[in-house]
Amino acid sequence: MSFFDKLKKGAKKQVDKLKDRRNARNMLKTLRKSDLKKFCDEYGVDFEKSMTKKELLEKIDFSGVPLNTELVTDFFDSIKRKIPKQFTRIYEEDIEIEQEITRTETIRTENVKTKVRKTSRTLTKLRSHLKQFKPIVARKKVLKERELEAQMVQSLSAVFGPRNVNYQERARSGRVDIVVADKYAIELKIITSPSQLMAMMGQLMKYSEEYDKVFLWMYDVRSQLKPKDVNDFKKMTKKASITNLEIIPNR
Repeated sequence: MSFFDKLKKGAKKQVDKLKDRRNARNMLKTLRKSDLKKFCDEYGVDFEKSMTKKELLEKIDFSGVPLNTELVTDFFDSIKRKIPKQFTRIYEEDIEIEQEITRTETIRTENVKTKVRKTSRTLTKLRSHLKQFKPIVARKKVLKERELEAQMVQSLSAVFGPRNVNYQERARSGRVDIVVADKYAIELKIITSPSQLMAMMGQLMKYSEEYDKVFLWMYDVRSQLKPKDVNDFKKMTKKASITNLEIIPNR
């Protein structure tokens, strides 16, 4: 690749990133002021209660939070808000397909593109299911990880089919709690203290090298983790180059 081709490729990536950020900002504009305050609390943005909606949006914009459509979509899901029609999942899927094409750099035919699109839809469907999943806990009983895993396997099997859901799969990096479609690893954790996050770093790094996507699904029933704990952990995983990890907290 020539110098000018590299320059053009870099410029395109930058433009796409700016478009994605602009789209994320427009998504936030559709939220109520109370929801914007929740967003600030979730991502550690300092604000004053007397701020107007416009002031909150400006505060978020210049806060340093890495705004993108995936992050804002996750927030919409967490507060149970429906994404407006102009920001449908088709856009998300197109972004995922483009990223997949960039990673492989070998996809050329329409047949292969169709296969990537299907993979993207499976990933979107899995992400949505994990965010909505709620374990069943009997009164006055402490849920154990084995019970949580069994419930998750049963739930995923009903959606993706038993053949596409592997429990305690053997991998080069050890045993993975659950693997869906041979590509997406799921690690389940019942959180008892913030120190558990650091203890999982090495394990998650190994999984990330072996699977297309790794989900860390955390059941924080006693609210051991603060938003800052999760955000700090996300930053650390990025520094460790674990780029295909997605963290889903649940209470």
